[in-house]
Amino acid sequence: MSTNIPLTNAGNVLGKEMNMSNKTGLFNVSQVRVVFITDAYAGFGGTWTYYHDLVENLGGYLDHVELLCPPAKDSHNYAKRMSFPMPGDKTQKVFIPNFRQIGKKIRNIHPHIIVVSTPGPYGIIGMVQAKHLRIQLFVVFQTEFDKLTNIYWNRILYRLSKIYLDGIFKLFFRMGFVVMMPNPELKKRIRKMGAYNVEVMGTPIPKDFQEKPILPLRKEIASVLYLGRLAQEKNIDAILNSAKRFQNLRFVIAGDGPLRDKVIERAKSMYNLEYLGWVPRQTVLSLIDQSDMLILPSKVEAFGTVALEAMARKRLVLVSPNCGIARNPLLSRGFFRIHHGESLASAIYRIQCMDHCKRQKIADLAGQTAEIYNTETTNKWIELISRSLRLSKS
Repeated sequence: MSTNIPLTNAGNVLGKEMNMSNKTGLFNVSQVRVVFITDAYAGFGGTWTYYHDLVENLGGYLDHVELLCPPAKDSHNYAKRMSFPMPGDKTQKVFIPNFRQIGKKIRNIHPHIIVVSTPGPYGIIGMVQAKHLRIQLFVVFQTEFDKLTNIYWNRILYRLSKIYLDGIFKLFFRMGFVVMMPNPELKKRIRKMGAYNVEVMGTPIPKDFQEKPILPLRKEIASVLYLGRLAQEKNIDAILNSAKRFQNLRFVIAGDGPLRDKVIERAKSMYNLEYLGWVPRQTVLSLIDQSDMLILPSKVEAFGTVALEAMARKRLVLVSPNCGIARNPLLSRGFFRIHHGESLASAIYRIQCMDHCKRQKIADLAGQTAEIYNTETTNKWIELISRSLRLSKS
């Protein structure tokens, strides 16, 4: 699948800055073509969401931006593609693409830059094509795969996967112009693996989240929302326990994963717990707007895109200290943290007891900081694209 967003007229500050690129020493990017490659299938998961939104945000500044990924889960081509389930999670698949077909598609685009975000087959195609075409390769270290395999796989599979992951990432890092990551704590680790040019990347916010009128926050917290994978690393048990404790609050869970059956069974016996299953991308915004608080109590979370999206809609957001977003100094003013040693339920109660004016102030800050962060993210990508091409011309 590909997502093609053509050039549009950019009338904002960033567009003006890019038009002045010759005066500032930056490479003019208005004629640049970039291909993003991920193995997250279309319409599902935070990784695909990230690149879909990034392509949307960059589309107004570049000549051509395209996202290459496996087909949508409900598409005709999904069942026809060769794939195998991820160990420990049958809802997640690794796709084996048609190497020749994807390679031809990339060459037909004539990209100046290829961005890969996966150590799997799609990422290998991107790396090979970047070398073949002699163009810049950007590498994104977006997921700490070894932490996930340590949770789901047995000792032998974990060790084998670690050997593969370390080897392929070292190769990517040696070839890449830049290695990008969602939080600064990964810098030291990535540099040890051979990367020399390391940058922290931001997370974009989709256009409709920025433009649609925001509903006012209610004075009392009545609805709590979780959006994401139903898996061990997301700390689903903490959500279910909180729903049991707060019978006066409505808990809504949307997503899919290996713990789906557990959530379904619990929802059957609890009148205040609603399970929606997997929801399409266009439904996410309305679910966030209908809620008072979004929770993300993950044990492992590279960033937490859905938390940023809820901040953009001026909702109360509660995250664990394990989430990458919790370590962002700009965004940290606009959300609540689960304290070390504090349960999710206790954190919810703490926020529930706050004065509404204080909660409203945090929600307003969330919207302001999310807007600033989104602009900085787009600027950063444009600056890196410009710098890489300027250096390649010198």
